[in-house]
Amino acid sequence: MNIEIEKNKLCNERQSIEIEDSVITLIGENGCGKSSILEAVFEESLHNDDDKTIVCFSSGQNESFSNFYFPFIHNARNLSQIKEGKNFLALDEIKTFYFDYDWSKFLIFFASNLKKEGLTRSVLMDKYIDTNTLNEDISSELSFNIEIGDVYKNRIQESLKQEENDALIPTLRKTTFHSQLSKLVEFKIDSDYDFNVSFKKTEIKLNYEDISKFYKKDSLSIFQFLSIATNNGYFINTKNSELKFKNGLNLNMLSDGEYQLLVIYSIIDLFDTTKTLFLFDEIDSHLHYHNIEVIWKELYAIKGKIITTSHISDSLVQNRYESLRIVEKGKIIQNGIANDLVNRIKNLSNSSEYYFKVASKIPYIVLVEDESDWIIFKELARIKIGNDYSNSIFESIQVIKCSSGYSSLSERFGNSKIDWVDKFLKVNSTFSTKAIFMICDRDEFTLNDFHSTNGVEIIGTHRYNKKFNNQKSSANLLSWKRRQIENYLLSFTMLTKHNKLPFINCEFGDPYKLSENNPMDIWQIQDHEIKSKIQSLYLNDAQNKTPSNPEGIDFERLLEVINDIPASEISEDIEKMYNFIVSKIS
Repeated sequence: MNIEIEKNKLCNERQSIEIEDSVITLIGENGCGKSSILEAVFEESLHNDDDKTIVCFSSGQNESFSNFYFPFIHNARNLSQIKEGKNFLALDEIKTFYFDYDWSKFLIFFASNLKKEGLTRSVLMDKYIDTNTLNEDISSELSFNIEIGDVYKNRIQESLKQEENDALIPTLRKTTFHSQLSKLVEFKIDSDYDFNVSFKKTEIKLNYEDISKFYKKDSLSIFQFLSIATNNGYFINTKNSELKFKNGLNLNMLSDGEYQLLVIYSIIDLFDTTKTLFLFDEIDSHLHYHNIEVIWKELYAIKGKIITTSHISDSLVQNRYESLRIVEKGKIIQNGIANDLVNRIKNLSNSSEYYFKVASKIPYIVLVEDESDWIIFKELARIKIGNDYSNSIFESIQVIKCSSGYSSLSERFGNSKIDWVDKFLKVNSTFSTKAIFMICDRDEFTLNDFHSTNGVEIIGTHRYNKKFNNQKSSANLLSWKRRQIENYLLSFTMLTKHNKLPFINCEFGDPYKLSENNPMDIWQIQDHEIKSKIQSLYLNDAQNKTPSNPEGIDFERLLEVINDIPASEISEDIEKMYNFIVSKIS
């Protein structure tokens, strides 16, 4: 299901979300615009004429949804003009719903009675309700006040006069809404009532028998009617409603967590179809961690689609990795790298456990010093490999920043990356992760040290890995033969184009200067400290540096630089690393 999003309060760009799985969960700090995106989707749905059913629930104090919805329903309720022979109050045209906690009693009551095998009933059974031999909820009783005001009474009387002159004319009295309202009043208050007088608030009580006698067993039509009837308390007041269970128990006696769980479950029970989009703002508020685990399991099993918001670490751990979306200033980061995601999750909790639990949901992880290192390698590999380059494989690998933790021979090579993997394995007992690649710059480590040290892969030569996940997954420590990834950007053609060749060549004496169509796989090139000079080609000014881009790299310029390097001047090291990674994924 593809969802188009109009501009919102924080973002003027039009966006879209493709929901392939059941759930998309928007995450980010308070004020980042998560709710603004839901509001934009919801507001747009009020004006769409497609076949989707949109159901929105907010557990917080967000007034924006009601500010959009109540005028929409109020307008629908008041319009009685005729358009193409059809009254505007045709209830089947209402396909967007908004619910808050005031609706909870109605939702739970109808869900328990209409969906005998539903999620709501599974929570209520035994402790709160009893059932008869037909598995009907014989305990729940919903009570609320209803009134008919002078305005509506007068409009019905006016309709009667219109019909006296023309029996076929469509009037308010002939609408589906009025038909259901009449049945409710006649059945529960006065069987002879004909709207010739108004009446003040009168209590109605509904039980399981009333549903089969009065309502169709169709939750959509029930809540289409109730959406009109409850608007601003004009006919029915949801605020003063009450739901009682067996043994004198009242819905208000439940804990906040049970309350929240039942409301979410009832909405799903009542509206879940393949054409339903649920918008849940702060779906997990008030929930105990055990119920958080339970509810996410159910959410991923529904027929419809869900867009929800969360900033609770326990919830994010229960989500599938591909369902999580980072939000910044009202904009969805569709291709947010794993590093951003896991670090944001770390910031939501004082425990690093959540960080590693979410990381365990990522199928393929590469630990590198910086995102730019991985970009350099991928782009060089794409040029070197040519038509056989597997973009799909490399796009499935997610980047997480992690230093190598190595600066002298007295330290363990790749120390910080190995520690990361150790903690990752310690925290998790189950994994979606199939492979971890720990790619290090060689720095001060010499090639002789590589050959004598157990624990390092040298771009494709198998020497060391850690097996986990019942031996089905592995973590591989790798390193470049060259001192740093930037050394692989040394290219005669590219540097010539950017007028940097003399400046770079002066670093190397004859006969080691860069030459055309030569990858320069020699130790003088491999060992040279050249990073700062190469980076000058694609670094921004100092004022453009940010916490997420501390070096101030201009990634567009970086890609331009790499694309100026011909395949003949790219080291075979790049191809060996590519082949090694592909072999582990394939």
